[in-house]
Amino acid sequence: MYHNNSNNPQRNPKSKNGLPFDPYKLKRELAPHYIPATDNEIENMLKALGMKRLDDLYAHLSDVHASDEQYTRSPFLSPIEYFQLPEHLQNIASKNKIKTSFIGDGLKHYRTPEIVPIVSNIRGLTTPYTPYQPERSQGTLQGLWIYTSLISALTGFEAINASLYDRATALFEALNTAKKIKANKAKSDSDPVHVLICDSIYPGDKEVLITLAAGTNLHLHFLPLDTQGGVVSPRSAENMITELSANGEQLVAIAFPAVNSLGNLEDVDAFTDLAQKINAISIAIIDPMLISNGGLKPPAIYGSNQQGANIFVGEGQHLALPPSFGGPGLGIFGIRYNEKNRSDIRSTPGRYVGLAKDSQGRPCKTL
Repeated sequence: MYHNNSNNPQRNPKSKNGLPFDPYKLKRELAPHYIPATDNEIENMLKALGMKRLDDLYAHLSDVHASDEQYTRSPFLSPIEYFQLPEHLQNIASKNKIKTSFIGDGLKHYRTPEIVPIVSNIRGLTTPYTPYQPERSQGTLQGLWIYTSLISALTGFEAINASLYDRATALFEALNTAKKIKANKAKSDSDPVHVLICDSIYPGDKEVLITLAAGTNLHLHFLPLDTQGGVVSPRSAENMITELSANGEQLVAIAFPAVNSLGNLEDVDAFTDLAQKINAISIAIIDPMLISNGGLKPPAIYGSNQQGANIFVGEGQHLALPPSFGGPGLGIFGIRYNEKNRSDIRSTPGRYVGLAKDSQGRPCKTL
């Protein structure tokens, strides 16, 4: 069942095939099937079933269903030998005509750091399942632990979600989190709950918010962009708050970008202070790339007293990947979790990776 021909002229795949690993050193790597089985394993499985041959598995079917004829294969479905596959994929990839992208706003196009492919090829961090599968492994959890720890160090937030779909859906989840935390429990689920959002956010994110909020009791109010200054004035938020208060409406959150869709800096301190003043949740929309290397200040110290925003969201795809037809996205979501606040995290979506010990007292990660 295994291909282990030591006389193979391409025994050194690193030099002849450009592979970042030696498949001969990896169990089952050269097996012809995704989940292969040796003859001995097949024999043991049949023995456990009380059978002697694979054909016995189909003994309950009548002969009319049996056929020894080979199915006609499409030439496009013919199997490719293991060491021919890299060259085949390279030939396909060489047909791409990569152009310089000047499209930003939604997904930034930064240089991919040289360390990315090196880390991505560490087999101990690579597993075949994503975190929401029951088969989540320590490799996945270790990779997520490193990611969340780095984002935490970058932003100053103590709790970082293992990731959401993208920035737009992360923002909607942040609004829902604010509703869970601040909504008046005496009200019914059908009573309106209001949030303020700067209209200077990425238009695509705005479209997602409107779509997801439709049919819910979450009412979105977009604060107008000042066409002269290119930013949203906190004064417009104050006017909207006064209007909602006069009507007895409940406001639970103010969401604002650090850098708006025009590339201008919003007054994050003023919006954070305003949210605190009215006992609402402040939601900052950040670009983690712009915080690093002494750039913009982190959301943990927004506000005139550096009290920080309550929640932050952002897009993280460009941390390691160039834009590719709009995806895949990486929704970053962070919330405070410290001595002053240990309960808000219970209202958040998704998963968090934490340190733990297994049944034998050994250190491990848990999701």
